[in-house]
Amino acid sequence: MNEDIGSEFLVARLKQLAASIIFEFVDEILGWKAPLKTEVCFGAKFEDPQLILPGNPKLKRTGAFDQNPFYPSPYNNQRGSISADLIIPESRLEPISKTNLFAIVEIKFQGDSIKDKQFNQYDRLLGACKTAKEKKYGKHNNHSGKGLKEGGYISLFRYPEDIALEEGKGKPSEQSGTKKAGNRGK
Repeated sequence: MNEDIGSEFLVARLKQLAASIIFEFVDEILGWKAPLKTEVCFGAKFEDPQLILPGNPKLKRTGAFDQNPFYPSPYNNQRGSISADLIIPESRLEPISKTNLFAIVEIKFQGDSIKDKQFNQYDRLLGACKTAKEKKYGKHNNHSGKGLKEGGYISLFRYPEDIALEEGKGKPSEQSGTKKAGNRGK
């Protein structure tokens, strides 16, 4: 393995872990009612994330807290399970589930690749969310009465490419090693 590629990947993983810990810390400070949830894991058949207690919005963590609290995830041994970097719930007072998912935010740091397989899995998860929401609330339960168009949204945040710039400061340099996801229609 090329040493530069290996170290770049390792740095990207460490940045990802640091970001996840920060978001989890903010959620804990807010009594597990933060508007963002980190490292939310859905099972291979898109089972809802596991909770510490039923009805409590705190997610179950099975990782080693002295190393990485997010790995292994509760559905780690299931092929096809997926863990989103961030989830924005529709209601932050309710536990995350397929019926309480507004958007998925995928964070990519320099050296972290953007793969279609991952985003296709998110698309399938949002399809399952749409079905679950229609089953729970009815197909025509929205302002227009025409039903849901999708089960949620997907957003890709690339750092540093997508950071806001101060007026007159130019733009961040393009990074090598990352592929753009393209227009996903979301």
